[in-house]
Amino acid sequence: MSNKITGAMKKELNKRVNALPRDYQVVFYEITKYLWQFASSEADVPNMQIDILDMFETGAQVGKDVFEIVGDDVIGFCDGILGAIPEHTWIGKMKADMNKNILKKLGKRKDDGK
Repeated sequence: MSNKITGAMKKELNKRVNALPRDYQVVFYEITKYLWQFASSEADVPNMQIDILDMFETGAQVGKDVFEIVGDDVIGFCDGILGAIPEHTWIGKMKADMNKNILKKLGKRKDDGK
């Protein structure tokens, strides 16, 4: 799946989210905002949203509270997701670029052990 979300995809996603209990909806939209803000353009945020929505739908069907799924630290939950793809976060990209620039300016290559 690409990082582009079509109108039809957004409509279907919103329909599914709106079928969830209100507390799930609030948490889902806050998580989504966070992921879009901190994931780089190479990250597959739409696919992450669908995975989270699948989890939320299952949890709601069995009567779980949303915090039983994400825990009390929602930012920690988000950071756990982003931590699995550090190369696709803005911070990860900035770190990699900084290291690359330093090595370039010092005339060193990462793989040659200089």
